[in-house]
Order: sequence, then structure tokens, then C-alpha cells
Amino acid sequence: MLNTSDESNPSNAASLFVWLVSCATAAAIIGLLAAHAPLRIRLIGLFPIAVGVFAGVVFAHISVRQRRPAKSAIVFGTILAMLMLIGASLESHRTFANEVRAVTRKEADKVLLATMQQGLMTPGDKTSSQAAAMVHAAAEERAAIPAYLQHRLSGIGDIEHPWPLVVWILETLLGAAACGIMIGQCLSSHTGLDHELAHDRTTDIPIRR
Repeated sequence: MLNTSDESNPSNAASLFVWLVSCATAAAIIGLLAAHAPLRIRLIGLFPIAVGVFAGVVFAHISVRQRRPAKSAIVFGTILAMLMLIGASLESHRTFANEVRAVTRKEADKVLLATMQQGLMTPGDKTSSQAAAMVHAAAEERAAIPAYLQHRLSGIGDIEHPWPLVVWILETLLGAAACGIMIGQCLSSHTGLDHELAHDRTTDIPIRR
């Protein structure tokens, strides 16, 4: 049975604040873990759903402890899961972009060094500056978000725009939906358990004659 005292009232501002902050903190942690998870477990179409399900369980647990209404928990959890998955993708892209820039510049440095050793270019001349600018532009192009989205699907094949973006959007929506469904399932199970416990307590009360 839920306690209806002021300290545990679902509308209490302190309870609401703790609920929001706890869910947001959990989402940030789960998002970072998902972004830096090993590549072998980041299966296209499945990994975001698994992350959403896990986040749903966590959000539901927090909602039960803070005695939040089911509808609010589901709506807020679904939106938060969508933001969490977007944030995880942005963090993954940041890591990917840094690696691509480093590799591109390292390869370019080898080519420039070989060219200079052949006497075809000297440091500081116009040709060298133009080559450096071209290397920078190539690195940024290979590190852009469209290139990252396409790279995610490289294990499947050479998939052209806009399908990598479409796949990512669908994954994000499915992950958020999975989170909302899991929150609803967990809260429904918890409510059913509460009702069973309340019924058991009622039937266990001896009847005085």
C-alpha cells in the first residue's frame, strides 16, 4: 500500500526533483556506457533496443521508489531514453571523429614527408600550405556525421545516403519505445504485486465473533 503522508506524496516537489535528477543521472551514465561499449556488441537494430530496455528497468525502479504516477513515468522515461540514445550517438561520433582525424593526418604526414624528401616540396611554401589545407578538409569530411552513420553500417555493405540516417532514426525510436514499454511493464507488475499483498493482509485479519 502506498503511504499517503506528506513525506511520500507523489506531488511533493522534493520527490519530483529527486525523481527527475535520478533519472537524468541514470540516463547519462547508461548513455556513456552505451557509447563506449565494445563494437562487437553494438549490433545494428538490437543494441539500442537492449539499451532502451535496460534504461526502462532503471527508470521504473526509480519511479517506484519516488512513487511517481505510471503515465508520467512512461512519458518522461520515453523522452529521456530518446535523448539518451541521441547523446550516446553523439559521443560515439566524437570518438570516431577523433580517431579518423588522427589516422588521416598521420597518413598525410607520411605522404608529405616522402614528397619533401624527394625535393618536390619544402616546408612553409605555398604548395605545402595547400596540401595541409587539403588534408584538413579531407579529415573533416571523413569525420562528419554522415560518414559516421555510413561507417556504422559498413559491416552490412556500402549503403548510401539517406539510408544510414533512416536506420539510425528507426533505431533511436525503437530504443525509446522499448524503454517506455518496459517502464509500463515494470510498473504494472509492481502495482499488481501491491494489490496482491494488500489482499493477503486483508484476508489474514481474523474475524472476531
